[in-house]
Amino acid sequence: MNTFIAYNKGVANTIKIFYADDDADDRYLFRAALQELGLPFQLDEFENGIALEHALAHKEEEPDLIFLDLNMPQKNGLETLASLKETIPGRNLKVIVFTTAGNEEVIKETHRLNAALFVRKPSDFHELMATLRYITENASQFGLPVSFDDFTFRLKD
Repeated sequence: MNTFIAYNKGVANTIKIFYADDDADDRYLFRAALQELGLPFQLDEFENGIALEHALAHKEEEPDLIFLDLNMPQKNGLETLASLKETIPGRNLKVIVFTTAGNEEVIKETHRLNAALFVRKPSDFHELMATLRYITENASQFGLPVSFDDFTFRLKD
Protein backbone atom coordinates (compact mmCIF):
# COMPACT_ATOMS: atom_id res chain seq x y z
CA MET A 1 0.00 0.00 0.00
CA ASN A 2 1.20 3.48 -0.88
CA THR A 3 -0.23 6.57 0.78
CA PHE A 4 -0.09 10.03 -0.77
CA ILE A 5 -1.31 13.16 0.95
CA ALA A 6 -1.89 16.55 -0.66
CA TYR A 7 -3.20 19.47 1.36
CA ASN A 8 -4.28 22.91 0.22
CA LYS A 9 -3.91 25.75 2.68
CA GLY A 10 -7.25 27.00 3.94
CA VAL A 11 -9.14 23.82 3.04
CA ALA A 12 -10.30 21.81 6.02
CA ASN A 13 -11.97 18.77 4.47
CA THR A 14 -9.49 16.26 3.15
CA ILE A 15 -11.03 13.61 0.88
CA LYS A 16 -9.91 10.13 1.94
CA ILE A 17 -9.71 7.86 -1.10
CA PHE A 18 -8.77 4.20 -1.51
CA TYR A 19 -7.87 3.15 -5.06
CA ALA A 20 -7.36 -0.51 -6.01
CA ASP A 21 -5.84 -1.10 -9.44
CA ASP A 22 -3.03 -3.42 -10.48
CA ASP A 23 -1.82 -1.04 -13.22
CA ALA A 24 0.85 1.30 -11.81
CA ASP A 25 0.43 3.70 -14.75
CA ASP A 26 -3.31 4.03 -14.07
CA ARG A 27 -2.62 4.67 -10.38
CA TYR A 28 -0.06 7.33 -11.33
CA LEU A 29 -2.49 9.10 -13.70
CA PHE A 30 -5.25 8.97 -11.09
CA ARG A 31 -2.95 10.54 -8.48
CA ALA A 32 -1.67 13.14 -10.95
CA ALA A 33 -5.23 14.13 -11.89
CA LEU A 34 -6.16 14.63 -8.22
CA GLN A 35 -3.02 16.72 -7.70
CA GLU A 36 -3.70 18.78 -10.83
CA LEU A 37 -7.22 19.52 -9.59
CA GLY A 38 -5.72 20.90 -6.38
CA LEU A 39 -7.98 18.80 -4.21
CA PRO A 40 -7.03 18.21 -0.57
CA PHE A 41 -6.78 14.44 -0.50
CA GLN A 42 -5.29 11.39 1.13
CA LEU A 43 -4.92 8.56 -1.37
CA ASP A 44 -4.17 4.98 -0.35
CA GLU A 45 -3.28 2.80 -3.34
CA PHE A 46 -3.62 -0.99 -3.55
CA GLU A 47 -2.52 -3.44 -6.25
CA ASN A 48 -5.40 -5.90 -5.75
CA GLY A 49 -8.58 -6.64 -3.85
CA ILE A 50 -6.82 -8.62 -1.14
CA ALA A 51 -4.71 -5.63 -0.12
CA LEU A 52 -7.77 -3.36 -0.21
CA GLU A 53 -9.80 -5.68 2.00
CA HIS A 54 -6.92 -6.00 4.45
CA ALA A 55 -6.67 -2.22 4.77
CA LEU A 56 -10.43 -1.84 5.24
CA ALA A 57 -10.38 -4.46 7.98
CA HIS A 58 -7.54 -2.70 9.83
CA LYS A 59 -8.22 1.02 9.24
CA GLU A 60 -10.00 2.86 12.01
CA GLU A 61 -11.29 5.57 9.71
CA GLU A 62 -13.48 4.84 6.68
CA PRO A 63 -12.44 6.25 3.32
CA ASP A 64 -14.84 8.74 1.76
CA LEU A 65 -14.59 6.95 -1.59
CA ILE A 66 -13.23 3.64 -2.85
CA PHE A 67 -12.29 3.38 -6.52
CA LEU A 68 -12.12 -0.24 -7.63
CA ASP A 69 -10.82 -1.67 -10.90
CA LEU A 70 -12.38 -4.93 -12.04
CA ASN A 71 -9.44 -6.54 -13.86
CA MET A 72 -6.86 -7.36 -11.20
CA PRO A 73 -4.85 -10.48 -10.35
CA GLN A 74 -5.31 -12.53 -7.18
CA LYS A 75 -8.73 -11.05 -6.38
CA ASN A 76 -10.55 -9.08 -9.03
CA GLY A 77 -13.04 -6.28 -8.48
CA LEU A 78 -16.17 -8.44 -8.69
CA GLU A 79 -14.77 -10.88 -6.14
CA THR A 80 -13.77 -7.98 -3.92
CA LEU A 81 -17.24 -6.40 -4.11
CA ALA A 82 -18.87 -9.73 -3.25
CA SER A 83 -16.52 -10.21 -0.32
CA LEU A 84 -17.12 -6.68 1.00
CA LYS A 85 -20.88 -7.21 0.82
CA GLU A 86 -20.55 -10.40 2.89
CA THR A 87 -17.87 -9.44 5.39
CA ILE A 88 -18.75 -5.83 6.19
CA PRO A 89 -22.43 -5.41 5.28
CA GLY A 90 -23.19 -2.74 7.87
CA ARG A 91 -20.60 -0.27 6.64
CA ASN A 92 -21.65 2.45 4.25
CA LEU A 93 -18.74 2.15 1.84
CA LYS A 94 -19.02 4.21 -1.33
CA VAL A 95 -17.43 1.91 -3.89
CA ILE A 96 -17.00 3.33 -7.36
CA VAL A 97 -16.22 0.74 -9.99
CA PHE A 98 -13.57 2.46 -12.12
CA THR A 99 -12.60 0.25 -15.02
CA THR A 100 -12.08 -0.19 -18.73
CA ALA A 101 -14.08 -3.42 -18.59
CA GLY A 102 -17.78 -3.81 -18.41
CA ASN A 103 -20.43 -5.22 -20.60
CA GLU A 104 -24.07 -4.93 -19.54
CA GLU A 105 -23.90 -8.15 -17.49
CA VAL A 106 -20.87 -6.92 -15.52
CA ILE A 107 -22.49 -3.55 -14.91
CA LYS A 108 -25.63 -5.25 -13.57
CA GLU A 109 -23.54 -7.52 -11.34
CA THR A 110 -21.60 -4.61 -9.81
CA HIS A 111 -24.91 -2.86 -9.13
CA ARG A 112 -26.29 -6.00 -7.46
CA LEU A 113 -23.15 -6.13 -5.30
CA ASN A 114 -23.82 -2.61 -3.94
CA ALA A 115 -21.32 -0.51 -5.83
CA ALA A 116 -22.40 3.14 -5.67
CA LEU A 117 -21.38 4.07 -9.22
CA PHE A 118 -19.98 2.49 -12.37
CA VAL A 119 -17.46 4.58 -14.32
CA ARG A 120 -15.50 3.64 -17.42
CA LYS A 121 -11.96 4.94 -17.07
CA PRO A 122 -11.47 7.92 -19.35
CA SER A 123 -8.69 7.53 -21.90
CA ASP A 124 -7.92 11.26 -21.92
CA PHE A 125 -6.22 12.99 -18.97
CA HIS A 126 -8.53 16.02 -19.09
CA GLU A 127 -11.58 13.74 -19.10
CA LEU A 128 -10.07 11.90 -16.13
CA MET A 129 -9.70 15.21 -14.28
CA ALA A 130 -13.29 16.22 -15.11
CA THR A 131 -14.59 12.82 -14.01
CA LEU A 132 -12.70 12.96 -10.70
CA ARG A 133 -13.80 16.56 -10.12
CA TYR A 134 -17.46 15.58 -10.60
CA ILE A 135 -17.22 12.49 -8.40
CA THR A 136 -15.37 14.18 -5.54
CA GLU A 137 -17.66 17.23 -5.60
CA ASN A 138 -20.77 15.03 -5.54
CA ALA A 139 -19.54 12.24 -3.26
CA SER A 140 -22.14 12.98 -0.61
CA GLN A 141 -24.89 12.09 -3.11
CA PHE A 142 -23.60 8.55 -3.67
CA GLY A 143 -25.60 6.52 -1.20
CA LEU A 144 -27.07 3.06 -1.27
CA PRO A 145 -29.24 1.77 -2.73
CA VAL A 146 -28.67 3.36 -6.13
CA SER A 147 -31.27 3.04 -8.86
CA PHE A 148 -29.87 1.27 -11.90
CA ASP A 149 -30.80 4.27 -14.10
CA ASP A 150 -28.41 6.47 -12.08
CA PHE A 151 -25.70 3.86 -11.71
CA THR A 152 -23.48 4.39 -14.76
CA PHE A 153 -21.58 7.66 -15.11
CA ARG A 154 -20.72 9.39 -18.34
CA LEU A 155 -19.42 12.91 -18.79
CA LYS A 156 -21.90 15.15 -20.55
CA ASP A 157 -20.61 16.63 -23.79
